[in-house]
Amino acid sequence: MASSIILTTLFALVASSVRPTYDVDPGTRLSSKFRGQATTAAVERRLQATTSAHQCLWTRRAGCELNADFVTTLSGSPTTESQKLLARNAALSNICTGYNSSYTCLAKPGEYCVWSSSYQECYLGTGYIPDEWLQSRLWCSGSLAETTVKCVSSITSSTCSANAKCVWAPTGLTSQASSIVGIIVTAILGSSNSSCVPKWATDEKVVNNLVQNAAKGTTVAEILAIIFNDLMGTCSSAQKFKTMLTTCPVASASTCLSTPGCAFQSNACNYADDFPVYLLLNQTDTWVVAWNKARVQCEVLSSNSSCSSSPDLITINKTLYSQYLALQPSFPPEPNVGSLSGPTTAILLGLFFSILHLFLFYGKAV
Repeated sequence: MASSIILTTLFALVASSVRPTYDVDPGTRLSSKFRGQATTAAVERRLQATTSAHQCLWTRRAGCELNADFVTTLSGSPTTESQKLLARNAALSNICTGYNSSYTCLAKPGEYCVWSSSYQECYLGTGYIPDEWLQSRLWCSGSLAETTVKCVSSITSSTCSANAKCVWAPTGLTSQASSIVGIIVTAILGSSNSSCVPKWATDEKVVNNLVQNAAKGTTVAEILAIIFNDLMGTCSSAQKFKTMLTTCPVASASTCLSTPGCAFQSNACNYADDFPVYLLLNQTDTWVVAWNKARVQCEVLSSNSSCSSSPDLITINKTLYSQYLALQPSFPPEPNVGSLSGPTTAILLGLFFSILHLFLFYGKAV
């Protein structure tokens, strides 16, 4: 059994586990062909002449962050897919951060803004990133995760039953929330608009094996890695996601700041709200290297005063946002994985943390 220190770390992880925040209903996330249709009027309202600004900005929600306008200081026009993604991300952030009420923040779904009721701030969500870009970077072909996503893509009992690996949620199963299969099924159904679930999730023996297998780990990272491998698979295309999930909870400040998808906030390492962006970026791209370097300089500042008084001034050019907003980056799925619709990220994170929850609270008893 894991040591008390490991268990304490894992309990804290479950208690604070991050679920991605969607700016549109998970069941109706837009397909890639609609991702370029955010309103240009909102951008034009915020366009200014070239001016100076602080590189770092303090937010109540996430602490000291890199000013999204930093991207406008990078040399040349965006030509690579990673550069286009950073540019479009900055243009959309410019829209969202200009809103100061939930009504204006959420009024136009095509702007992909999210309102934080806790911190009274508007920020950019990840709904502008098509699910099909992410899926091959989250799970492997033939994995339990792939079966899960295929099942929840079925929204009728007939299409669900047509897949031998799926079952329409059995009557009464969802009411058994305290059972090991009830917890797994609830996690799946809670992240989708479908009642179609994978048969493996309703098999107590399969779920029990997942839970008990995690006990083979002797460190937090090993336990998380075992859960990941059992759910998502071990293919190379999903390794960046695996590194993020297994590293962030136990990372030192330096490791956290150098690991794509982790965010160093309030003197602790967490999963970044916008981690899907990191999974797509080419970390050797010149724009990404410069962006990461500047981001780290901001995230190490742990107070409002140090962040706001950061001496680094940058010359920004918001007039670039009109062309940035029109950019259409493309990140095709890895070969032999295919493309599926659905709230993939939410479902897989829900499964991951549910297995961890079962391991901690049931362990050898299940």
